Amino acid sequence: MSKMKLIVAFVLLMAMCTGVAGATWTSSMYITALPTSSDGSSPPPPPATYVRIFGVDDNATDGFDRDYDVTAPPAPTVDALDAYFPCTHEVVTRLAADMKADADAITWTLKVTVPSGSTLDMNWDVSNSPSEKMLVMNTGSASIDMKTQSSTTFETGSYSLSITSSKIVQDNSTPTPSSSGGGGGSGTSGEEYENIEVKDVVHKHIVMDEETSYEFKDESNAIETIKFTALKNAGEISATIEVLKGKSALVKNDPPGRVYQNLNIWVGKSGFATSDNIADVKVGFKVEKSWIEANDIVVATIRLCRHHNDVWNPLPTNKSGEDDTYIYFEAKTPGFSPFSIIGSTEEDLVAQGADTEPMSTATSEQTSTQDSNGEGKQSDEGISMWYLVGALAIMLIAGGTYLMYRTKKDEDGEVL
Repeated sequence: MSKMKLIVAFVLLMAMCTGVAGATWTSSMYITALPTSSDGSSPPPPPATYVRIFGVDDNATDGFDRDYDVTAPPAPTVDALDAYFPCTHEVVTRLAADMKADADAITWTLKVTVPSGSTLDMNWDVSNSPSEKMLVMNTGSASIDMKTQSSTTFETGSYSLSITSSKIVQDNSTPTPSSSGGGGGSGTSGEEYENIEVKDVVHKHIVMDEETSYEFKDESNAIETIKFTALKNAGEISATIEVLKGKSALVKNDPPGRVYQNLNIWVGKSGFATSDNIADVKVGFKVEKSWIEANDIVVATIRLCRHHNDVWNPLPTNKSGEDDTYIYFEAKTPGFSPFSIIGSTEEDLVAQGADTEPMSTATSEQTSTQDSNGEGKQSDEGISMWYLVGALAIMLIAGGTYLMYRTKKDEDGEVL
C-alpha cells in the first residue's frame, strides 16, 4: 500500500485529453514516472534529469488506462498516442495511458512541471503512426514536427503542451515568386520528405504597423528569428523553417560557398510574403564557432544566401553578437524561398581573386586600347597644343625682354 502511495506522490505529469474537430469524447489521464538515479535509488530526488517517452504503436485501448502496470501494457492501436514511461522500480516496469483518436483531427494537451534544478528530456517514437497523419507538438514557443524530430528538452518550470494528430493535406504545388516588390511566394514547399531533418513551425498573430517576431528554439535550427513589419492585419500566420539534410529539391545549382546549413523558409501561404503585406524583413541566425574553426572560415564572409529565380543571391548580412558557442548574424531579405548559410576560407578568397583578376586586366587593357584609339589620341593632341602655346609665350617674353634691353641701352647712350 505504501508503495502505491509513493507512486502517486511522484506524479510529475498530468495530461488533459480533449477531442476536437468531430471527436465525441473527453477524458483525462494521469501519468507517473519513477526514473532511477545514479546511485540506484528510485525515484531520484531533484535535481535530476527525467526522461519521458511518447510513442504511437499498433493496439491502443479505446479510451483511457489509469492502472499501474507491473508488466508493459498492450501496444496501442494505430491512430493512438501512447504516453509511456519505462522505469526500473520494483513494483512497476512501465507506466502508461493510451489515448485513441477517433476523428480526423485530435489534440492532446499535456501539462508538464519540471522541478527546480532539473531538466526534462522528452523523446518520442512515432514510426508506427499512419503515413497520412501528421503529429505536431506545440510547446508554446515552438511547433515541432514529431515525424522529423524525435526529442526536445525542458528546463525548470511549468509548460502546457499540445500534440495534434491530423490528416496530411497533399499539395504537390511549389511556391512561385511574387512579381511585386521583390517578394517571394511561400507556403507548401514541395520539399522531399526524406531531405527534411527538422521542421520548425511558429504561429503569430499579424497586426498592421507592428513588428512581428517569430522565435525558433530548436537547437538544430540555425535560424533564430524572423522579423518584419506588417502592412496589413492578417490574423494568425505561420512561419516554417525546414532544416535540410542536403541541397533543397527546389534548387538546381549549389550555393556559392561552404555550406553551414541548407534551409527552406516560408511565411504564410503563397502570395502572403510580398511587399504589399510586409516590410523590413530580417532573419537572425547563428553559426557554431566549432564549425568556423574546423573549416577555417573567415567570419566576415559568413552570410545568408537566398535562391530566387534560379540564382543564388548573397544577402546583406551583419554580425550581431557572439557567445562561447555561437556567432550571431542578421540578414535582410526581400522574400522567402530556399536559403543557405555559407562562408569562405582564405584559400577560397584567393581562388576567387585569381578568377576575377583576368577580368580586371582585360578591362584595363580594353580601356587602354580605347584610349589609344580614341580619347587618348585627343588627349595627346591637346598636350601638343598647350606645348606650342607655352613655347610661343616664352619666345614672346624673351623677345620683349630683349627689346626693352636694347631700348634702355640706346637711351643710356644718348645721355652719355
